[in-house]
Amino acid sequence: MTLQQKLVSVFIVWHLTAAAVASLPPALPVVRTAGSQASGPAAFRTLAAAFDTAGGLVSRAAGIAQRASSRFLGKPVDAYLTLTGQGQRWAMFSNVPPFDRYWRVRYYVQPAGGPPWTATELIGPAHPEDRIRLIRSFRDSFQDKALELATLGFNRNRRPEAIRPDAQPSDLPGDLAPIARFFARRFASARLRGPDERIARTEVWIGSVDNTPPGQPPDETALITRRAVLGAYEGGPVEDHTRVRTYPPYHGVEEEAGIKWVLEYFEGA
Repeated sequence: MTLQQKLVSVFIVWHLTAAAVASLPPALPVVRTAGSQASGPAAFRTLAAAFDTAGGLVSRAAGIAQRASSRFLGKPVDAYLTLTGQGQRWAMFSNVPPFDRYWRVRYYVQPAGGPPWTATELIGPAHPEDRIRLIRSFRDSFQDKALELATLGFNRNRRPEAIRPDAQPSDLPGDLAPIARFFARRFASARLRGPDERIARTEVWIGSVDNTPPGQPPDETALITRRAVLGAYEGGPVEDHTRVRTYPPYHGVEEEAGIKWVLEYFEGA
């Protein structure tokens, strides 16, 4: 084995060790409802108690391994994972939000002559939620992830005093600005009719609707209505030339098929 191969092997072992150490939980909770409270035949109670015992052993073993590895490798592992951009916990399914989230962008178009008009575009989720998700959904997942991270950063950086009806763009953090500007440029290049039209204002609305609680049947009528409304956006931005919209106050709310839309960010007048 050459020196280069040895170095590569050492790096692979270190990388896997760091990933394993970072993945160890401090302890695994054991829900003791089986052996102590189970009812039924004696054989079932014995089996439930055995599972409780095994769960307790696994929990204690995981805690010991985590504490031991952190004592000897904690700082080097943390420094390595932070340096390589892997310093995050991968428990993506441990805290599932109890709601569905949507993103849309609204454009206010001002022609050189004639009445202004608006267009509203659904930008997230990028892949229709009622369609089979295969190769395209993998590509679209990057857009959804960017929207989610931008929203988290925006909510974290926005000051509480900025949430007021007369808030201005300068009062808001810039985490959602790239989202608004990217889609505004794309809309302008595809839909505006030359230099005589311009986008006077761009708004980012974030919507949410509660999921059905566990153990309860979904409201099929509400789901069908929501899918019909969201399906109207599939052809691209929905233009409205018949009514002139007034600018809503910051953090204004609109309801659409059970979705509560909140104006979170805007640029322009």
